[in-house]
Amino acid sequence: MSKEKQYLSGYALLFNVPYVYTSREGSFIEVIAPGALDNADMSDVVALFNHSPNVVLGRNTSGTLNLKTDKTGLYFRVQVPNTSSGEEAAVLVGRRDVTTCSWGFQMMMDRNGTMPGETWTKTERGTPIRTITSVTKVFDVSVTTWAANPKTSVFLEGGTTTSDIRSADSEAMARELDQAQMQMELTLARHNLEKSKFEYGQLKRNTPLRPEVIKQLNFFKKLYNLK
Repeated sequence: MSKEKQYLSGYALLFNVPYVYTSREGSFIEVIAPGALDNADMSDVVALFNHSPNVVLGRNTSGTLNLKTDKTGLYFRVQVPNTSSGEEAAVLVGRRDVTTCSWGFQMMMDRNGTMPGETWTKTERGTPIRTITSVTKVFDVSVTTWAANPKTSVFLEGGTTTSDIRSADSEAMARELDQAQMQMELTLARHNLEKSKFEYGQLKRNTPLRPEVIKQLNFFKKLYNLK
């Protein structure tokens, strides 16, 4: 008796939904604009688990992966393979241990080393915003344990459906942008806290203690409850 087919479905990316992206160069807010996939090559896209080429869940060239771009983002539906990795992915998504997605893509670079498919602006507080406006190729959609955009989704069909996923309107986008800004500020605040603790330790070892050093020590002690 053949096993009943299972499917994973969801959105690998969402249009107009900001999220914080962290790289070696620093953190910034990233947004994918509607129309970014209009000219993208999606002739050969694989569905992966955590972007691993060793864990293939499906491929659109074989008919086991279906892709659709709509007003919300890039929707996918993949037939779960009858493999240990496929069954593991289905179980983890079905239990909601894994709930998010990501994607692999390529952008064109011009002779000057810049990417015409992206624009950079800033929030009122000066936080950089990268808007992706044009993608050259999509390589994969991936079910991920931790996604850059936590608003992405994947579901095991038969459980929660994707019918309630909507495109963000202007007010929703503003809220998302504010949340991304707050998340980034919290990250910077934690960094500054650790830096301050280090500076406190350095000051504490500095002898003899000048009045300005004692003043800084007292400030750090009061601010971070240090001893």
